[in-house]
Amino acid sequence: MRSVSSEFKTAINSYGREITVEVSISDTVYRDSDIVSVNYHFDGALLSSVMQCMDIELDGVGGEAFAASLANQTLSVRFGVRAEGDFEYQYVDFGQFIVKESSYNADTNSVYLECYDSMLLAMVPYVPVCVFSDASGNLTTTLGEYLAAIAAKMGLTLSTESFVNSDVYVDGEKYDETYTFRDVLTEIAQAAAGTIAIQNNTVAVLYPTETNEIIRPSNLMELSVKEVYGPVNSVVLARTPQEDNIYKRDETAEKWIEWRIENNQIMDSHREDFIDGIYSALSGLSFQLYDMKSFGIGYLFLCDRFSVEDLDENQYSTIFLSDDLMIDQGISETCEAVFPRCTQTDYAAASPTDRVLNQTILRVNKQAQTIEALITHTENVENELTGQIENLTKSVETKMTSEQVEILVKSQLDGINSITTATGYKFDKDGLRISKSGGEMENLLDNTGMYVNRGADNILTANNEGVNAINLTARQYLTVGTNSRFEDYDFNRTACFYIGG
Repeated sequence: MRSVSSEFKTAINSYGREITVEVSISDTVYRDSDIVSVNYHFDGALLSSVMQCMDIELDGVGGEAFAASLANQTLSVRFGVRAEGDFEYQYVDFGQFIVKESSYNADTNSVYLECYDSMLLAMVPYVPVCVFSDASGNLTTTLGEYLAAIAAKMGLTLSTESFVNSDVYVDGEKYDETYTFRDVLTEIAQAAAGTIAIQNNTVAVLYPTETNEIIRPSNLMELSVKEVYGPVNSVVLARTPQEDNIYKRDETAEKWIEWRIENNQIMDSHREDFIDGIYSALSGLSFQLYDMKSFGIGYLFLCDRFSVEDLDENQYSTIFLSDDLMIDQGISETCEAVFPRCTQTDYAAASPTDRVLNQTILRVNKQAQTIEALITHTENVENELTGQIENLTKSVETKMTSEQVEILVKSQLDGINSITTATGYKFDKDGLRISKSGGEMENLLDNTGMYVNRGADNILTANNEGVNAINLTARQYLTVGTNSRFEDYDFNRTACFYIGG
């Protein structure tokens, strides 16, 4: 919640108060008649990184050269409200913004500025900012230290020194220049079960925080109260598309409301180190879904908890996750909280721990451009995992041109000569065998041909000697060689045609 006096809250919650805006560029302050409009907006979500935007139109303050000079400059914005009879305005500081685009409109003699907060500095290709282990292989950098290093790279400081999983070590570099720093911040936000945004010109990890504010009908133009999301009682860390998932949940719940995080590179290799913290942060999370249009709130910040009140004086607790605040001749504001993406995990195929049950799964390492085929066998004795875990790593090099795609598989472990999947498919020195336990049919594909068996009977063979099949049915017609065709007709008739030239 932005810092503002109670008098300001009272004024801004009442329709018809006098409103002013200040835009400061270098040492110049623009206000009142200099400003045509200011539009502050963002579209946020929990467990993400959020960038805030500011569109500003200035009137009669300079020409085309002036507009061009503002590109990439930093400005600050605040707006204020005063009630009738008051002498001074009460101001809310919206912080600093970077001018991304600027233009001049000669017809209206106005300068238009498209601005973003310092999250814009993260919209650049990623480069390494940390060393994650020492010469002995000991891990040296925690998630909190990693986030602080990224903030420093952006020229900012991290204002949230301690957050969920901030003390968990990151076990190596996960990203390359194909990512942006913003991508990495989003994955850190997921690992931290929080929302990363710019607050007071610093990088902050935000969590839903109660403000005890109530937005009453007197300050609302429109209000639509929808269903309640939550309470969350399950967290799933997933690898897709292979659906290798681990979870933590309330086992007493009749229905699971899950929060699912997919393919997070930071957590992927040691998911069990993160899931407890994430579950503790999200367990019980619940908020009202809504959309509303007001005469201007202005003092709520991303992740603030507040309540809205309807005409029947019913109050609904929710979270401030988006905003579109327009200040021109008056003030209006729209915001909403929408349903997070719904997921439903197959818990029978998932596990409370990071293990794989007699199956082959794929782990994709995007930074190293490799795919690890993990073949594991586990046993559970009195709830303790025993036995050996063997890892097979295969590097996959993919070369793609306009003419071809070549996949080269290099084995990095000697002695592995077969792979068996949980579906019953087996690939070994005899070829690819497809069958199901208890099933009637079995298929074998090898370098000599294709063989289809039903029990002990071979019903189809296709090899260098030709095709041999039993019970062969041609549903329309059968062509033999190049000159003959057999075809069925009505009334149980079959004809043979000569089709040669």
